[in-house]
Amino acid sequence: MKTLKFYLVLCGIMFFITSCYTPLKVLVHVREYHEKTEKIRFIQTGQELPDGIMRIGSIEVGEGGWTPANECSYEACMNAIENEAKRAGADIVYIVKIVEPGTWKGTCYDITAEFYKFTENQ
Repeated sequence: MKTLKFYLVLCGIMFFITSCYTPLKVLVHVREYHEKTEKIRFIQTGQELPDGIMRIGSIEVGEGGWTPANECSYEACMNAIENEAKRAGADIVYIVKIVEPGTWKGTCYDITAEFYKFTENQ
């Protein structure tokens, strides 16, 4: 009887864990929102940023706990970054860091980026 009770409790815990759902984690820090933009230039880590820009914010996108792998793929993370950059009015998104999924890290990408806006004379 104790064994049956143990397995029932174990099955209940496993059901709870596997049924939990947490959406993609998106942390946005924007100093000042500008007019929404539609065209955004992405610059990868290590590439040079152009002159005449100012940093208007940053974003961190990744796993929110029990996020399904298909909702935090590279494409899903980049789409979230692009949508937030457009909303902030950014002209440039500079990818600061990309952490790929791994055995000890989980099934989600973690991407950190910065938003930049051209200054008025550009």
